[in-house]
Amino acid sequence: MGKLYSNGVNQGDLYDLISGINTKFIALLTQLVADTTAATTTYLTGCTPGALPSGMSGTGMSQDQIVAWLQRYVTGWNAMLALLDADTGVAATDYVSGQAITDAINPSAYAAHTINSDGMSQGDLIYWLNVIITKMNAVNAKLDADNLQLSDYVSLFNVTDTVDEAGS
Repeated sequence: MGKLYSNGVNQGDLYDLISGINTKFIALLTQLVADTTAATTTYLTGCTPGALPSGMSGTGMSQDQIVAWLQRYVTGWNAMLALLDADTGVAATDYVSGQAITDAINPSAYAAHTINSDGMSQGDLIYWLNVIITKMNAVNAKLDADNLQLSDYVSLFNVTDTVDEAGS
């Protein structure tokens, strides 16, 4: 992974990271549907963020496209957590309370880490990507510990790229 700094990013690296997160999330949802221990089968239909916005690529993307993807991702993520909590085949019932993304994206009023389609700081985008990576990896570890049929969610679906000043 290339460098993603809080004061600037390489568009190709940003696209690769967002695309990778999206792909792993959809693969995670697909696995939850296939996992015979999980009773719920609507993870894909109710939670997927879908394809990346049209026109988003490694050569550029608009703030509108980033915000649209973030909104769909967060909505799908929180829906997945609610399904996991309600799923009778999943032992833990604290996915929402521990891993929900509760900050608003594209709010009407400015707050810390605000991302709007008409303006965002690179630092706030980096913050959001770190939140997503941290929560995805935590949920994968929790799924591994939750006695589901598949026991290697971490190795298959964790995002291993880092978003920091080192850019590894």
